[in-house]
Amino acid sequence: MFSGYDNFKPLIWAHRGFSAIYPQNSLRAFSEAVDAGAHGIECDLQLTRDHVVLIAHDSAVAGRGGHLLNWADLLWSDVACGIPSGPPVARLESLSELPARTLLNLELKEQGALNPVLLNKTSEIIVRNHWEERVLLSSFSKTLLDLCADQHPQWPRAALWASWLPDVSEFSGLVQVDAIHVASTFLREETMQSYQQAGYALACWDLDDKQTRLWIDRDINGVIVDNPRWALAPGSM
Repeated sequence: MFSGYDNFKPLIWAHRGFSAIYPQNSLRAFSEAVDAGAHGIECDLQLTRDHVVLIAHDSAVAGRGGHLLNWADLLWSDVACGIPSGPPVARLESLSELPARTLLNLELKEQGALNPVLLNKTSEIIVRNHWEERVLLSSFSKTLLDLCADQHPQWPRAALWASWLPDVSEFSGLVQVDAIHVASTFLREETMQSYQQAGYALACWDLDDKQTRLWIDRDINGVIVDNPRWALAPGSM
């Protein structure tokens, strides 16, 4: 199991940083989340045309004139000089500016044929910055999770899940992971308990803060929230 889930219960992941207040996936959002007490930050990884790993949720972004631009079609030099316009976009390496205690939940976004490149580039950055002991690789993509298990079996992995979880015996044959990060809409308490008994850690997310608090009270391993300060407040509803 990921060490963070052993050390904290619940583990508070700041979803794209302190995104309830600050621009999502920005260094400011990540820094403010850590200052607010989050144990770790969750961020999304995309790849540019010249294979730079940057932090962005969507595969495309609005350019000047409103035209959509794919990150995969842009050079990092284009991004760095403000194309597209909007808040600055950070490279993955910039997370080295966060305190060394910060846990890192790196969500690998589907890149099609470039999936191996995204994983290889991400892995190089993890090793170069000595993040091996505090990183969790997560994805909705079975292809990417299988690549992670094959190339870096020593690094913990989490499957992102936005549908009803199957019986745990069926799930174990679908993908090799240590944790499941599931939308709370699709989680039942008995399902959580059966997965935990099988050795998985479960974290949930929900747009409704009250639902998140319910799962904290039910002994879930972690929550993924936009406002870590709220999640850390005892009994907040």
